[in-house]
This record gives sequence, C-alpha cells and structure tokens, in this order.
Amino acid sequence: LRKGLAPVITTLAAHNKPNTGTPCGEKDLHKAILCYVYNTDIVRILFNDVPTITPQTAYSVLYAILGAISVSLDVEPSDISGCLRRNSSSENTNISFVIYDTVPGGAGHVKRILDNNGENLRKIIRQALAKMNCDCDSSCYKCLRTYSNQKYHTLLDHKKATEFLSEYSGEVVEEVPGVVSSQKLTFLENGVSGSKYGKSVVLQHLAGPQLSAIV
Repeated sequence: LRKGLAPVITTLAAHNKPNTGTPCGEKDLHKAILCYVYNTDIVRILFNDVPTITPQTAYSVLYAILGAISVSLDVEPSDISGCLRRNSSSENTNISFVIYDTVPGGAGHVKRILDNNGENLRKIIRQALAKMNCDCDSSCYKCLRTYSNQKYHTLLDHKKATEFLSEYSGEVVEEVPGVVSSQKLTFLENGVSGSKYGKSVVLQHLAGPQLSAIV
C-alpha cells in the first residue's frame, strides 16, 4: 500500500496502534482497500441496443440474474458473483454484466450459461422474472436483497429488473453457432418462431491468465 493513492483523513482523536496496542502519534489516516487477484472463469453478458442502462436498473438486473443462476443451474450462491463494467466494445450498450466463479481457477459454473444454444440463458431469465413477482415496494430478501449486496439495497428494484428482462423471455435463436467463446442470441418478440425481429444478447466466455477477478 502506498501513501498518496488513497483519501487521507486527519484526526485529533487519541488511538492506539493495532499491532502493539501502544499510543499512536500519527494524525493522518490513509484509507485502504484490501483485495486479492485470482484467475477464474468469466462470462460477460451484453444486452445489445440498450444504449443507456441506469445504475438502478443495472444492479437490479445483475442481482436478479445471479439469483436465477443459482436456482436454474443448481449452483451455490456463494460459488458465483458478478459486477458491472462500463462497456467500450462495439455493442450499442453502456454496461456489461460480468458473471464469474468465485473459486480460484474457475469451477465451470458460469460457462454453463452458454450451454444448450441459448436455452440456459432463457431459463435463467425466466427464473429471474418469476422471482421478481414480489409484493414488496422495491426490494427485499425474497427477491433481490442478499447479505453480500447490502451496499446496493437502496438501488435495487424488482420492478426495474422485470421491465428490463421481460424483453428477453421469448423464443431464442443462436446467430453465431459453433463458437464456444462467443455467442450472439436473439430473443424473438412474443416468442414468434421465425421472426427476424427481437432483442439480442452477446455472451462471451473470458478465460485465461490475463483475465482475473478482483475481490
């Protein structure tokens, strides 16, 4: 940890050194965030042609998807996690949803999202929509809230997640078959088979020593 890279708080309160218990004369307190880096399996989900996804909608959708993955793919909630990243690739959306295995080295859980030609993702979305059918005002522990997402509780809203994900509940076709690392899926409007219209999603499996999760 290097001084100067984090906010400094000046205090006049007397305090002791945590390692020795003796009085400390330092007045400048440097805020530090402890983390570790590890390699794992990562899937990035990009909802095309949604140029601006608000933070409230983005976090609501993220935790709706995480909860649904746990149920749909029979994965322990603690074995997967996710975060939001600003998207800078060619897809017309400002947010990418990053889902990753919490196990160092990856356990293969998130890779299963890409299985069955998009059917697993549709199953996850439908499970998320079912769970969002909640009678709370915005969010609760039945729909979106968990112990691990406490700092986002005020942002989470099951109605925002439902409004967004309902566009992706129809029949799905894979536009880029046979490409393991990347899929483009189109969810047909109203489940009309053969329709060329619909919402598309890009799924990308990111793996390798250069791709890591920071927790």
